[in-house]
Amino acid sequence: MGEIGYGYGSEWHLLRFMGRHRDFLDREVLKSVGTNGRIDWVDFCFKTNERWPDRERRGFDFLDPESETARRYNVKWPQSGTPPTWDAIAWLNRHDGTRELLLFEAKSHPGELKGQVRAKGEGLSQITKAVDCLKSALGADPASDWLHTYYQYANRLFMLWLANKTGTPARLVNIYFLNDTFYKCKDCQYTKQPGVETVHSIGVWKDAIETRLAHLSLSEDHYLSDRVPSVFIDVRG
Repeated sequence: MGEIGYGYGSEWHLLRFMGRHRDFLDREVLKSVGTNGRIDWVDFCFKTNERWPDRERRGFDFLDPESETARRYNVKWPQSGTPPTWDAIAWLNRHDGTRELLLFEAKSHPGELKGQVRAKGEGLSQITKAVDCLKSALGADPASDWLHTYYQYANRLFMLWLANKTGTPARLVNIYFLNDTFYKCKDCQYTKQPGVETVHSIGVWKDAIETRLAHLSLSEDHYLSDRVPSVFIDVRG
């Protein structure tokens, strides 16, 4: 977990809405999923030796380690290095008694969509094999680049696919914030972060999402598309 921004950034606003506007956030998430029910949020872990003493959930460390999903993850994905982490996790408990896992990613500007793999050696080989398997399952071009530019999204899709394939119904809920100001406090003087543009319209986000899909050679209606809902939230309410 990186150091949280003070008054700006996706992590700040996600915590804000989870803590101060929980009912609003729950309604928006349920609307995006297209169902009713109760959302039960999963606590993060403490990391007491750090200045920001919280640790994001990693991989499937919140599941029963003996579950099929956790066991398959331990085999299919490197267990050293930095595993996929989540901005938030919740269980959707429907009124009919069924439940689904909700894995959350939150973004405040399109630049946060980008990133590349850092693994090397055996870990990189294992990730490449896993990603290639997912490309085939989703009908993507085998030659498409999933390890650079949009690697984070690629590995989150793998986690989503693995969960659903191994008996843990899940969705990857992407929260896109609008109108974040990105003003950083330095010696009590607020200055705008250079190179970061405020997103004022949903259209900007949709263009960025479309660009990401094209880079990964994924159609808008790929196999997992109905399990990757988007939630657009104005930070001003």
